[in-house]
Amino acid sequence: MLKCPMCSSEVYEYVCPKCKYDVRRDFQEYRTLSVIQHEDIQYRNQFIKRQFQASKTETMLTIGQMQKSIKESVQNFVHVLQEIASKEKYYIELVDAGRNRLYAIVVIREITGLGLAETRKLIDSVPCIIKKDLNQQDALKIKQKLELLGAKVLIRK
Repeated sequence: MLKCPMCSSEVYEYVCPKCKYDVRRDFQEYRTLSVIQHEDIQYRNQFIKRQFQASKTETMLTIGQMQKSIKESVQNFVHVLQEIASKEKYYIELVDAGRNRLYAIVVIREITGLGLAETRKLIDSVPCIIKKDLNQQDALKIKQKLELLGAKVLIRK
């Protein structure tokens, strides 16, 4: 099966069905060439192949470099987002102490470091702020502790 040099469609009987180009003309011209002309054509074909392979490898290198730079920029972006998230300060607000007020008092004393009387006053004056200036991870940990006891807690910025 041959390909037409003009339109690159498949040629079955030496004449292209699309552009009506006669492929035999190229074969006849090729047969009449001298040995030097054949070598010249082969050399040019090899040169073109080498150029194509070189450009292909350069393209692959540039794609690899682009992937590397994209990966680095995404990592930098994630790092910046983590820094921003770590700089944001949260506070925990107790909305309801739940049924287990005694356990809530114990946990809140542990979190805040207050005495028994101050913690009890804090729980009696619900809704109240338990702790301020926390990063997101610490705020989530404290929220989980209190929600396990049945307390209702909000995290705010």
